[in-house]
Amino acid sequence: MNSIKYSIYDLVGYFIPGTLVLWCWIELANMINFDYSTFLINDVHIVVKIGFLVVTSYTVGHLLHSIANSTIDKLASGAYPPRDYFPNIFKNDFNSVMVPLLKDCINKKFNIPVQENYSDENFIKDSYWLCYSYVTNSKQESLTQTFLNISGFYRGLATGFYIIAVSYTFAFIYSCQMITLVVALCAVVIAQLFYLRNKRFKYYLAKTVYSDFLSICNINKDDLK
Repeated sequence: MNSIKYSIYDLVGYFIPGTLVLWCWIELANMINFDYSTFLINDVHIVVKIGFLVVTSYTVGHLLHSIANSTIDKLASGAYPPRDYFPNIFKNDFNSVMVPLLKDCINKKFNIPVQENYSDENFIKDSYWLCYSYVTNSKQESLTQTFLNISGFYRGLATGFYIIAVSYTFAFIYSCQMITLVVALCAVVIAQLFYLRNKRFKYYLAKTVYSDFLSICNINKDDLK
């Protein structure tokens, strides 16, 4: 099951954004009459060519997420879990009955000592990544992986379109072709839209991690004894 989960994430998080950027780079090379024939693999079977494109797209996808790690994730609005999720949004997602229950499940599952003058919200906040790891490694079905796939997809596309915008901007400076500037501006707008969608799904993901943790703990009650 885990191999299937990671395969889906690889597809939507890495391969699709990487393929999009690779295709835009090829189109850009054609637009500015760049000779990339030396990079092509000739006199080989079509299967080898397809395999090369798949590996290249997957590699570009990984590159996009590496760029995101050092750029958009460093922004206050791009952090995960969202910095403004606690305490206000968290309190809207989990009422006064669920918060002590969630704290109790975390305490029993991970044997975390409760400190004095330590609010329930801070205790739960500091335990987020423990809950995240527990849910993602669980054999139980959960929505966390679904939201993780969607968030990774939007994150990859947002970064990809930003890279496309930068690439086409440099192409405009080099070639002075107005079409490259138009594509660059459109790419910036699309990138921002995907960035905002990714930001929204980070809130969904944060909420779902705790919800799935509670749900899985209720299923595996023997683990809490």
